[in-house]
Amino acid sequence: MTRWNIPISLPITLESVLQALGERDWVKIANNTWFLRREDGEASVKLLLSDIIRLHRDGSYTLYANGLDMHATYRKLSELAPVEVFMQHDSLMYRPFGDPASRPREFYDGIRVDRRGLPMEKAVLAA
Repeated sequence: MTRWNIPISLPITLESVLQALGERDWVKIANNTWFLRREDGEASVKLLLSDIIRLHRDGSYTLYANGLDMHATYRKLSELAPVEVFMQHDSLMYRPFGDPASRPREFYDGIRVDRRGLPMEKAVLAA
């Protein structure tokens, strides 16, 4: 379990991230992990040098592993977004958080999920 530098309610929402940011453009929330304010009014979570979560105004999330085959990446995605990300038979999979009976789906960069962790259309992260 990650030790957070600031109080965070999980899973995060755009509103909770913007509240944590206050007037700042970024805030470090854990080792190598930051909340960032986006110019379009949305927010993201950066791990190391890559965004791993984009939080949208409609309450959805776009998720990225960015080729980082690291346990820390999967753990941060699982802790912050409404999904559980895990390896299964050499494939990266996800399912809605707290629903172990749901069928695992293959994870890919740019997967967009709703507040419940259910898949939406494929999305592309704007730079």
